[in-house]
Amino acid sequence: FLSYLDLIIQYNSEMVEAFEGHTKALKELDKSIQTYGDRSEVRAIKQL
Repeated sequence: FLSYLDLIIQYNSEMVEAFEGHTKALKELDKSIQTYGDRSEVRAIKQL
């Protein structure tokens, strides 16, 4: 039973690390989406 708990604890810590990376990526994606319309390429296309 203790081995099982050790595996659960290890898995949980790995999931926390993965979620931290995913959270960072989602925040960067949100920032990128918000600033997308400010790019010169997008402005040029909108003027067509």
